Amino acid sequence: MCKMERFGNCDPETADQEYCIFHKPNKSEEEAREFWKKFLEKFKPRVEEIEVDGEKVKRLVFEKEVNARGFVFPEIPKVAIEYKDKKGNRWDQRFSFEYAVFKNDLRFSSSKFKGEFSFKEAIFEKYAGFKGCMFYKEISFDNTYFKQGIRLNGSIFKEKCSFRRSCLGSSSLEDSFSIMAKTFERGVDFTNASFNSSLKCVKTVFKEKVTFERVKFNDEITFMNAKFHGVTSFKGAIFYESVKFIDGTIFSKLVSFDSALFKQRVYFTRCVFGNANFENSTFEDSVRFESVEFLNAAVFKGSLFKRIVYFEKTDFNGYLSFSNSIFQRGIQITKEHFKLPEAEAEARRIQRLSYEKEGKRDDADRMFVLERRAYRKVLRHCAKEKYSNAKTLYQKFEAIMFLIYTYISTAIEIVLADWISLYGTSWGRIILNSFWVITVNAILYQALSRFSHTMILRIPIGTIYTNSTSGGISGLLNALYYSLVTFTTLGYGDMHPTGWLKALSAIEALTGAVFMALIVAVMARKWMR
Repeated sequence: MCKMERFGNCDPETADQEYCIFHKPNKSEEEAREFWKKFLEKFKPRVEEIEVDGEKVKRLVFEKEVNARGFVFPEIPKVAIEYKDKKGNRWDQRFSFEYAVFKNDLRFSSSKFKGEFSFKEAIFEKYAGFKGCMFYKEISFDNTYFKQGIRLNGSIFKEKCSFRRSCLGSSSLEDSFSIMAKTFERGVDFTNASFNSSLKCVKTVFKEKVTFERVKFNDEITFMNAKFHGVTSFKGAIFYESVKFIDGTIFSKLVSFDSALFKQRVYFTRCVFGNANFENSTFEDSVRFESVEFLNAAVFKGSLFKRIVYFEKTDFNGYLSFSNSIFQRGIQITKEHFKLPEAEAEARRIQRLSYEKEGKRDDADRMFVLERRAYRKVLRHCAKEKYSNAKTLYQKFEAIMFLIYTYISTAIEIVLADWISLYGTSWGRIILNSFWVITVNAILYQALSRFSHTMILRIPIGTIYTNSTSGGISGLLNALYYSLVTFTTLGYGDMHPTGWLKALSAIEALTGAVFMALIVAVMARKWMR
């Protein structure tokens, strides 16, 4: 009795053997010819002639259900297979599924395909089930039309699989390849295909290149816990409904959405990207990146975002670019992490521009401060990189000088730009710092005047004289008054310094002039905006 009798489709003539001819694992050439002959006799397809590119071509039309579950399909013999249908139409050529028409259900579940097979330009009018199949060699579904979709649950593809220019009613790849290295071990190609119903890939593993270039997704698509270990391309694809890449989906290498069009909402949740390219893509609805990790580059150059974009709990571990992108409704980047300062600076820049466009001036100022702080990190990072990459002695010397210059210039910037006024965005901080400068200098004037005759470099420390007395400054209030008129550069002439306090007064006057200019500039900018 055939060990696969549970499928209920054994060959009656050989069903008493260990395996009938349909289910026998390894077939000789003679048995392969017998298999294909019996296959035609079992399902009795109609033979008809059609014209393809000006040539007459024969094809098989299967009117009834094709139940080939558990079949082991051998390599198609190169010799002709003789068959005659009910109307006397003859098939006298090598067997082929190309141009075939399946008018009823096709059930190939748990089947094994030992050779190369092509369903080029075939038409599946009903259910097409390839659940749990094993494809040992290349298989092609190019230009194939699946009116009610195709199911590939648990199937294994050892070599390349191609769906170029195919039309799929709906497609399910659920739970595919989850154990025992069940994977697309070679590339899979859906170039120019069209999915008319939803596509769902759950726990699917693609080991090599996957191509969805110029594909039309007419219904929603979901990739859940899918693994793409090779290069993946959605270049020029059109997504008419919502798109979800969620729950552990991983793109180990480059994934490209270059020039893709997303017409509905897009969700990238708990995903990992090796390199992500969204150049020149168009997003007509909102986009959400949540708990996403970009391991390397994330490029959004020239993209158009017509609705708001969310980046929440996103890790940017490499290069980031939004250059020439357009955000019509803004962008929100929150609870993010940046490994490279260049990526942080780019994110702050684009967030600032978005806030400015929305009229959120205070938020834009906050982003500007964070952007400038990130650029300081960028400068230091570049200096360190230059030093570590220097090889010759001259290059080392040049790198060291650049390193020193970088740290000095950024330190000056921190003090003069960041601490004092938050890069010209906070007039309150300038006033507060002005108060501290006036107060500290007043205390110094008061304290140092007590040592007015002490010599430093043959110059006395000095004191603050008033016109009304011959002695030095007396009382903290007088010191505060002198500090204030010095800071504001009023110079009434009723008090004047001597000794080293001349230098201290000059420094305070210079500081005051800068601070006063900053106060006017910042306040004017705030009110004009």
